[in-house]
Amino acid sequence: MKFSIFVNIASAMLLVRATVAFAPQGVQSTGRSNRSIHNVDSFERPIGNVRLQSSSSSSTDEKLAEFQETASEFFENMGNSIQYRYGLFSSALKEYNFKQSMAITIAGDDYDSEQVQQEIRSIVDSNPCVMFIWESSPSCKKAIQAFDSMGDVTVKIVRLDDPWSEGNKMRAELGKMTGKPSVPSVWIGGEYVGGYDAGVSDQAPGLVTLAFQGTLRPKLQEAGALQ
Repeated sequence: MKFSIFVNIASAMLLVRATVAFAPQGVQSTGRSNRSIHNVDSFERPIGNVRLQSSSSSSTDEKLAEFQETASEFFENMGNSIQYRYGLFSSALKEYNFKQSMAITIAGDDYDSEQVQQEIRSIVDSNPCVMFIWESSPSCKKAIQAFDSMGDVTVKIVRLDDPWSEGNKMRAELGKMTGKPSVPSVWIGGEYVGGYDAGVSDQAPGLVTLAFQGTLRPKLQEAGALQ
């Protein structure tokens, strides 16, 4: 239901934007149903001593026809895109929760899932501590501040928002690997430990819980991330 509402709102917004973007100059909506879109049917212009009468309706009609053709193609592509995304979401929802299904839908399916997971595995296995983040995320900022407050901690930061096109794929695969597509996704010694203040299990409860348990610093030291 939530996704259907989202699709309807997105479609309406795209309709308005497309109408404004594709409308040819000289063809504007006035909000008055009886007003003609042709403000000037014809005009006269002098060439030397000869006055020639030219019609603007032909040029405007050509622009309008071009607009209609372009808009038709745009909405056909938009419809196909929405149908494609909805198909991905419906399929993912059979296996995953809403949040993970949305991550999969945003990422699309035009990439090698296994290859992306191998890339993630390579990153977390070759660094003592790794955080996958969005730069603007409040939780990610808090996690970075928490590590900074601990002193000399070596943390590899992997931004999933630079670029989004690649980060969205990683986020979807991180969710499949850990059961949680949220950021930050924190890994210590090659193992997923949760996010900032939440996790998925007793073994991966998040940084805050690990800190209160007194196990965060030992984990970092054992992994070689804290001197």
